[in-house]
Amino acid sequence: MSTLRALVYLALCGLCACDAEPEDEPTQAPPAPVQSEPETAPPDPARASNRQPDHQPDSPSEALEQPTDDAQDEEAPIELRRAERSSMLYDAPAFSAAFRGKIARGSTFHVFEHVEGDAECKAGWGRVGVAAFACLGRSAVVPGPSPSPLPHIGSNGLTPFHYAKRRGAEHPAPVWRSRTALRRGDDPVGELELDHDYAFVAMRWANRERVLVDDTRRVVKAADVRRFKPSALEGRDLLNDPLPSEGTLAWVVRWPHAARLSSAHPDAKPSGRLAFQTTVVVDDAPTRKRSLSFYPLHDGTGWVEAKAIRRYIPAEPLADVGPSDVWVDVEVSQQTLTLFRGTTPIFHTVISSGTGTNPTPLGIYRMESKLALTDMRSKPGDDDAYHVEAVPWAMYFDGRFALHGAYWHNRFGNRVSHGCINLSPKDAKRVFEALAPTLPDGWISVYEHEHALGSLVRVRKGTQAPPDRRHEPRRRNAD
Repeated sequence: MSTLRALVYLALCGLCACDAEPEDEPTQAPPAPVQSEPETAPPDPARASNRQPDHQPDSPSEALEQPTDDAQDEEAPIELRRAERSSMLYDAPAFSAAFRGKIARGSTFHVFEHVEGDAECKAGWGRVGVAAFACLGRSAVVPGPSPSPLPHIGSNGLTPFHYAKRRGAEHPAPVWRSRTALRRGDDPVGELELDHDYAFVAMRWANRERVLVDDTRRVVKAADVRRFKPSALEGRDLLNDPLPSEGTLAWVVRWPHAARLSSAHPDAKPSGRLAFQTTVVVDDAPTRKRSLSFYPLHDGTGWVEAKAIRRYIPAEPLADVGPSDVWVDVEVSQQTLTLFRGTTPIFHTVISSGTGTNPTPLGIYRMESKLALTDMRSKPGDDDAYHVEAVPWAMYFDGRFALHGAYWHNRFGNRVSHGCINLSPKDAKRVFEALAPTLPDGWISVYEHEHALGSLVRVRKGTQAPPDRRHEPRRRNAD
């Protein structure tokens, strides 16, 4: 639909993507839109999207502090610049050096020092972060505004954009060059593709109809598309609402509710309802009847079927983390994620990991890269073709495998993905901001470096210790 998107298409050629249609689950799932979701190849810095919404970011305070690089905090920037085009960052002032990240077109960023470097950069080099250098030829000194975190949050308070897809092969979705063209009755310039989830920067009116506007001002009628409704799920802040001292915290994952049963039996009459995506506390000893398991509610008010909940399964904290280090623990048998600071759990939620045929790999990893926004798509020729635009808060820990926000389903607590770890938008943002490598304000992607290591990621099943798969930071050269 635009030159920018054409470039993104080229950058994505040959990539595999992350999530397939969900497998059948024993638990009834909510009737929210569920769309093929990616599991990408190792992130290419050029894939980080530059599209931005047409509103100011919403930056609510979070209980978790974003990690920072001490060396950068101790110094003040010497100037503020605006990127006139997207700019790659390198770990040395040379175009042949390894990639360190990317600054989005139109974003402002800080320069901490002017340095000598590759003479191919005629405007000179600037140090813009820890082991991060930019050629300053694609930028200009500006008085403001100060850099802001990416991605910006949209008007729904959940995701950066309005997301939508074509309703089906029998439902065309015409595209007009602009709202003006639509108002004056011009012919469409094309139509939306099938198997493609689109990101739109704004919703407006034209001829008394609501239209969605993309980053090139082209529009489609809202009535011609199926809009995604992102999940509002938000995990539990364990700093303000700790894990129970007795019993086990559990999430209700049956839609639209789970039955509170009067006894541990398949024929037991419901005595109440437990709302979808709320938490309860259960005792640790289940009872089995007719091949089904039931957990007693700790408050003594009844029982709940095991398939209707996902329980927190504790495990020994990682031994080699410092008391202030934030790291993430994913437990796939119960589809939960817990953030730790040192040995203290500070945040807990439910996720959607890989299906049985496409499992999420178990192991101890270090976060390799973080992308505020990225497009994900299937390989050319795949039977299950899809292209998902502007996936927010992507955190890669093992090649193509990532934690990331998912706007196309609300089945968190059930296995849905093709290997990646899906989080609700609010939870993805929170985890993204808590983990290193830090994404500096104004940057759209960042790679770990030996001077800015990524946070630890443990993916386990039950209490069994997974293999240690950590490695030295990968060097990603521009050549």
